[in-house]
Amino acid sequence: MKRMALVMIVSLLFISVIPASNKQSYQISHFVPADEDFSHLTPRLAVIITNDSDFVSEGFSGSGTEGDPFRLEAVRILSDEASINISNTRSHFVIENVLVYPGSSGSVFGIVLENVTSGTFTNMSVYNHYRGIELHNSSDIIFDDIVFKINADTCFYADDCNFISFKYCKFEDNDATFLHINDVDHSVMTYNWFNATNTETGLELYKIANFTFSYNDLNRYSGTGSANLGLYESSNCTISHNSFYGANLGIGETNYDDIFIISNEFINGQISIFGGEIVTVTDNQFTNGGFYFQGETAESWHHDLSSNMIEGKPVGYLWDTTNTSVDLSSFSQIIFAGCNNVTGYDAAPTTSLDGIIIGFCNATTIQDSTIDGQSLGIHIRSSNYTTIENCEAQDSSRGVFAYDTKYLTINASDIHDNWGMGIAIRSSEFFLIDNSSISDNDIGILVGAPGSENCSRGQIKRSSIFSNNDPLDDVGYGVYVMNSNHIRVDQCNISYHDYAGMYISMSNWSSSVYTRYLYNDGFGIAIESGYDNYFYGNILGWNELGNAIDNGTSNDWNDVSIGNRWRDHNPLDSQYNVTGTGDGIDYYPQAWDYDLIYPPNDATHPQIQSLSMYVYTVGTTGHMLVWEVSDEYPFSYHIMMGGVWLEGGEWDGDDIEFSVAGFGVGNYTCTLTLTDLAGNSAQSSFLVSVVPVSAPPPESPFEPLY
Repeated sequence: MKRMALVMIVSLLFISVIPASNKQSYQISHFVPADEDFSHLTPRLAVIITNDSDFVSEGFSGSGTEGDPFRLEAVRILSDEASINISNTRSHFVIENVLVYPGSSGSVFGIVLENVTSGTFTNMSVYNHYRGIELHNSSDIIFDDIVFKINADTCFYADDCNFISFKYCKFEDNDATFLHINDVDHSVMTYNWFNATNTETGLELYKIANFTFSYNDLNRYSGTGSANLGLYESSNCTISHNSFYGANLGIGETNYDDIFIISNEFINGQISIFGGEIVTVTDNQFTNGGFYFQGETAESWHHDLSSNMIEGKPVGYLWDTTNTSVDLSSFSQIIFAGCNNVTGYDAAPTTSLDGIIIGFCNATTIQDSTIDGQSLGIHIRSSNYTTIENCEAQDSSRGVFAYDTKYLTINASDIHDNWGMGIAIRSSEFFLIDNSSISDNDIGILVGAPGSENCSRGQIKRSSIFSNNDPLDDVGYGVYVMNSNHIRVDQCNISYHDYAGMYISMSNWSSSVYTRYLYNDGFGIAIESGYDNYFYGNILGWNELGNAIDNGTSNDWNDVSIGNRWRDHNPLDSQYNVTGTGDGIDYYPQAWDYDLIYPPNDATHPQIQSLSMYVYTVGTTGHMLVWEVSDEYPFSYHIMMGGVWLEGGEWDGDDIEFSVAGFGVGNYTCTLTLTDLAGNSAQSSFLVSVVPVSAPPPESPFEPLY
């Protein structure tokens, strides 16, 4: 999935009646599609009824009883005001086979009902109004076979109504919100067709009770419009057997009980649950979609999710699960909610939305998993002591996203080729990123965000951070610390970034120690703003715009007696002056040492001694192997086994000892990649065969299964 984001926006705002001043200023052109012929309908003036006796004076037939309702049919009404305006009636009436459209000076409303009961509108066309139909304080109204076209703000608006039936209606070519319904009880909407082209929002349902929405089609086949359905502060609602194509269903954060979402089909769509009490979500089918969770309380994550499928694979939902390990390999999407001390392993989600979602959990561990092509690879919210270990995350908007967490650990993982951030952490404390590789993302690691979403007391240690650059904006950052405090980078290798290896903005008391900043196209370290940050023991060289720039205040560039190694430092000078307005000075610059830093003219690739095929029996332990390697200026290594990250980190030049134990029966390709300080790299692979107990040895060569 390339730069695809399905983001559900639930916009559930109360829309009041348009004031008179807006009515006067709003102009709309007289328009009925030329390919539609309404010449058979008799033209007439607007219908204005203020009490039951007006039905007769307005030319309705019938007596107004249930068996003989007042009836108006086969007319077309062109009006500069509301084409049909009915108020304060209790008679039964039917309006059938009618076109309403604006006059030359424009019309704000097509049909307006105020304090009306027992009306039926059928086989009608409502064209080119600001609001097509508007209802207030009305009940027992039926809308059947209504076509809404080219309306500008809202096709259908209802407030404080009861027993509204809406079926076989069609919405197309509107710039308007399809439906805005507020404070409506006992209503049914079935077999309607909503086609979004330029609609800003889709269906907004606010304070709804005893409501059925079934067998409807919500489509966004083309254009930029929205066919999303948002349900907010509602109860006793059933949404079932609908088709969502390019459309989403959102459940707002203050919904009440008895919300049922059953047997809907989503193609390029999702169900977003922002809160509410227990929502029952069963037997829904997704193609290129799934679930999105963002509740702000633990209770808002507790729902009845079962038998939902994404492209034929089940959605895994774990609520209040404790003290167990779970094989995640069969799930298309995995949601942990309110869990404690749970380990999940071998996940390979297929959803285009968030692959693994963790909310309000404690001590959750994700191991040995591959995240590929999700919106957020691993999404963690309001959870503590979460561990991501030996995982790979790629081709997502964020490989790992954490919000409101404590004691998050990301260890021995490969986060690469994500089209947003490799790792994004907001409003979190005490996190650790250790012994991991973060490369080829738009931004490597983003800590913090504007406003109050700051982080504190986080560490990034012993990790390789390479080539994180946004190809569209031509900027790149290895570690970006924003609006956060006490963030420490320690013993990392950070290279090949378009703007800065480490960038600090509005952040204080943060540090970088014993880290290599080499060959960044911008700066090694850049401080936009911040104070009392400190740096020592770092190696900074061959950074094109400068090894460091300090535009902050009172930042320290040395410890008590240890400074940094600067490629451009003159050893005859007793101090090193850092570029920028912050007057940064390293009072103890250390000597440049070519034994520690790779010379710029070295083009020699690392050397790797090839290994032969290795065979072992499943379930046995040990299986330690040694890769003989060498390079004059070693930098980093990583090992992949069957396409899964095995181990990696900083390479000191010694031979690499590793274990291939723990795999199931099968044939695996094991690949070592070495990189030196110049960016020269080398790669070598061999085959590992894990055989069943008492199985004969395989013939060589053979084709790997992975």
